[in-house]
Amino acid sequence: MQTCPFCENSLPNCICISKNEQTLYDELPKSALEVQVGGSHYKEYKIQPYEFFLANQIPHHKAAIIRRILRYDHPTGKGLQDLDKISHEIELIKELEGWK
Repeated sequence: MQTCPFCENSLPNCICISKNEQTLYDELPKSALEVQVGGSHYKEYKIQPYEFFLANQIPHHKAAIIRRILRYDHPTGKGLQDLDKISHEIELIKELEGWK
Protein backbone atom coordinates (compact mmCIF):
# COMPACT_ATOMS: atom_id res chain seq x y z
CA MET A 1 0.00 0.00 0.00
CA GLN A 2 1.30 3.45 -0.87
CA THR A 3 1.51 6.21 1.71
CA CYS A 4 1.31 9.98 1.53
CA PRO A 5 4.79 11.54 1.32
CA PHE A 6 3.67 14.32 3.68
CA CYS A 7 1.83 12.62 6.54
CA GLU A 8 2.48 8.91 5.80
CA ASN A 9 -1.24 8.04 5.91
CA SER A 10 -2.40 5.49 3.36
CA LEU A 11 -3.29 6.76 -0.09
CA PRO A 12 -5.62 7.69 -1.69
CA ASN A 13 -7.59 8.54 1.46
CA CYS A 14 -5.03 10.92 2.92
CA ILE A 15 -6.34 14.34 4.01
CA CYS A 16 -3.22 16.04 2.59
CA ILE A 17 -4.34 15.29 -0.94
CA SER A 18 -6.39 18.06 -2.54
CA LYS A 19 -8.67 17.41 -5.51
CA ASN A 20 -5.93 18.48 -7.93
CA GLU A 21 -3.31 16.32 -6.25
CA GLN A 22 -5.78 13.41 -6.13
CA THR A 23 -6.22 13.67 -9.90
CA LEU A 24 -2.44 13.63 -10.34
CA TYR A 25 -2.17 10.68 -7.96
CA ASP A 26 -4.84 8.75 -9.89
CA GLU A 27 -2.84 9.23 -13.09
CA LEU A 28 0.38 7.84 -11.59
CA PRO A 29 1.14 4.15 -12.05
CA LYS A 30 0.46 2.22 -8.86
CA SER A 31 3.15 -0.37 -9.46
CA ALA A 32 6.18 -1.03 -11.64
CA LEU A 33 4.11 -3.84 -13.16
CA GLU A 34 1.84 -1.17 -14.67
CA VAL A 35 4.75 0.42 -16.55
CA GLN A 36 6.58 -0.88 -19.58
CA VAL A 37 9.31 1.04 -21.34
CA GLY A 38 9.38 0.53 -25.09
CA GLY A 39 6.03 -1.08 -25.75
CA SER A 40 3.10 -2.78 -24.11
CA HIS A 41 3.53 -6.38 -25.25
CA TYR A 42 4.14 -7.78 -21.73
CA LYS A 43 1.34 -5.77 -20.12
CA GLU A 44 -1.18 -7.54 -22.37
CA TYR A 45 -0.75 -10.83 -20.50
CA LYS A 46 -2.79 -11.84 -17.45
CA ILE A 47 0.43 -11.88 -15.42
CA GLN A 48 3.69 -10.16 -16.28
CA PRO A 49 6.56 -12.42 -17.35
CA TYR A 50 8.62 -11.29 -14.32
CA GLU A 51 5.83 -12.36 -11.97
CA PHE A 52 5.86 -15.79 -13.63
CA PHE A 53 9.67 -16.04 -13.53
CA LEU A 54 9.88 -15.14 -9.85
CA ALA A 55 6.95 -17.31 -8.78
CA ASN A 56 8.46 -20.30 -10.58
CA GLN A 57 12.13 -19.52 -9.86
CA ILE A 58 12.98 -19.45 -13.56
CA PRO A 59 16.70 -18.68 -14.03
CA HIS A 60 17.73 -15.74 -16.22
CA HIS A 61 18.99 -17.77 -19.19
CA LYS A 62 15.60 -19.50 -19.51
CA ALA A 63 13.63 -16.32 -18.81
CA ALA A 64 15.47 -14.51 -21.63
CA ILE A 65 14.26 -17.11 -24.12
CA ILE A 66 10.68 -16.88 -22.87
CA ARG A 67 10.70 -13.05 -23.02
CA ARG A 68 11.99 -13.08 -26.59
CA ILE A 69 9.42 -15.63 -27.81
CA LEU A 70 6.65 -13.55 -26.23
CA ARG A 71 7.70 -10.37 -28.04
CA TYR A 72 9.20 -11.40 -31.41
CA ASP A 73 5.95 -10.93 -33.38
CA HIS A 74 4.78 -7.76 -31.63
CA PRO A 75 5.28 -4.33 -33.23
CA THR A 76 7.93 -3.49 -30.63
CA GLY A 77 9.60 -6.90 -31.00
CA LYS A 78 12.58 -7.54 -33.23
CA GLY A 79 11.16 -10.37 -35.36
CA LEU A 80 13.82 -12.57 -36.89
CA GLN A 81 16.53 -11.06 -34.67
CA ASP A 82 14.65 -12.25 -31.56
CA LEU A 83 14.25 -15.74 -33.08
CA ASP A 84 17.95 -15.86 -34.00
CA LYS A 85 18.87 -14.82 -30.44
CA ILE A 86 16.64 -17.60 -29.07
CA SER A 87 18.45 -20.12 -31.28
CA HIS A 88 21.82 -18.79 -30.11
CA GLU A 89 20.77 -18.89 -26.44
CA ILE A 90 19.62 -22.50 -26.85
CA GLU A 91 22.97 -23.40 -28.44
CA LEU A 92 24.75 -21.72 -25.51
CA ILE A 93 22.71 -23.74 -23.01
CA LYS A 94 23.48 -26.99 -24.89
CA GLU A 95 27.18 -26.21 -24.92
CA LEU A 96 27.53 -24.88 -21.37
CA GLU A 97 25.43 -27.66 -19.84
CA GLY A 98 27.38 -30.38 -21.65
CA TRP A 99 24.77 -31.44 -24.20
CA LYS A 100 27.17 -30.79 -27.08
